Amino acid sequence: MVAEEEEGQQHQLSPLKEPTEAAHHQDYSWPAIRFDVPPQRAHHFHRQFRTDQKPNNFLKGVKWSPDGTCLLSSSEDNTLRVFALPDYGGDDGTNASSSDVDRDSFAANLVVTEGESVYDFCWYPYMSATGIISAIAFSPAHTGMLATGSYSQTTAIYREDNMELLYVLHGQQGGVTHVLFSKDGNYLYTGGRKDPFIMCWDVRKTVDVVYKLYRSSEDTNQRIYFDVEPLGRHLGTGGQDGLVHIYDLQTGQWISGFQAASDTVNGFSFHPFLPMAASSSGHRRFEVPEDDDAEYHLRGDENCVSIWGFAYDSATNSTDGGDGGADLDGASGEKWQQNS
Repeated sequence: MVAEEEEGQQHQLSPLKEPTEAAHHQDYSWPAIRFDVPPQRAHHFHRQFRTDQKPNNFLKGVKWSPDGTCLLSSSEDNTLRVFALPDYGGDDGTNASSSDVDRDSFAANLVVTEGESVYDFCWYPYMSATGIISAIAFSPAHTGMLATGSYSQTTAIYREDNMELLYVLHGQQGGVTHVLFSKDGNYLYTGGRKDPFIMCWDVRKTVDVVYKLYRSSEDTNQRIYFDVEPLGRHLGTGGQDGLVHIYDLQTGQWISGFQAASDTVNGFSFHPFLPMAASSSGHRRFEVPEDDDAEYHLRGDENCVSIWGFAYDSATNSTDGGDGGADLDGASGEKWQQNS
């Protein structure tokens, strides 16, 4: 159900129906999210991640499928779980719309347990580079480029057709754990372990960092994912403080944030065409219970996955109208906004 807020221009997600067929055509306009309004928790999952074998079964990340119909999570128990949105054929039981942090909204539609740790996952697995490759991203603008991050604190940019090395980017304080292109393919965002900054690079002139975006991650080796919303104007990232921070990519300035969990938010992913996002949380806990059979006393907002619904404006520009990244041609030096 969509509720009107201001003369039919502002809406609150609660939740949306399945998009019509026109939503998949070029004339579809992705809603402009209102980041000045805190999002609502639409769905929440944590009990499914509590296992006897892994009492501290923390999350490692979440990613939406390209068509937006389901969400994939990775956790410490080497298990991948797929959650289908109820509006797209998932479980439509009475708990489907529950956002209560004390219970799961619905069960995972698919559970796959791997034989060893899952370090990362990508829709296209081909890559070629030296060193331990820890992250990979393809340009969404069909520029024929891909980027790979390495634990050697460098990021390499290649031609996709023949894997010719184009650039090597230096400057990350820790091993690179996530790389992501802007929607227009002109900018690349990189983040590293024990590094509090996401760096913005102009791939057309990679001499200097355009700006840096702060996040609370200086004390963890954990991979923390970030994402750019489909209009290409904002980036969202989690951190050790349990917050999700939203940045304006045209200026590099922090614009808003909200509490997503009480432990580390290690994954944040925007839905590909709905005004929604998903977050995952958790981290290693080294406290050993006095009794080997004792359980970790975790809250409902720890080691959890949440789906968030944002307020949005109905009158928006087409996705083709966004510039997809920083509008800072000719800018140099390091600009960043730290949220205190």
